Amino acid sequence: MLGRKMNFPRLNPMMYGQKRESELPPLIKHEIIYIQNSTSEIDKLCKETSDYITELKRHNAKERIKNLRKELKLIGINKSFVSSLSKKTHKRRKRHLSLTSSKKSSQDISLLAYK
Repeated sequence: MLGRKMNFPRLNPMMYGQKRESELPPLIKHEIIYIQNSTSEIDKLCKETSDYITELKRHNAKERIKNLRKELKLIGINKSFVSSLSKKTHKRRKRHLSLTSSKKSSQDISLLAYK
């Protein structure tokens, strides 16, 4: 059973209301290609923006970051992406604080046991 290739029946796209690409009118094909290209452009822009914001955070430019987020929200680019930028750093800080506090408490316990 492990080495055997499973043969699944091919699904008929017409059963589920989907049309094959060859059956789509040319205008819809063009729109699909345009949407795919624009989403990849938006993803690329989001990646560049997050890199830029991390660079600004290194230089501690809080006001510029705040203005950039406002501009992105006005444009309407991936609002969840914009809000997640601030959440990621907060989570990192929180995790760092919890790690340092747990180290301190374990050291305190070992010192008490030593005394």
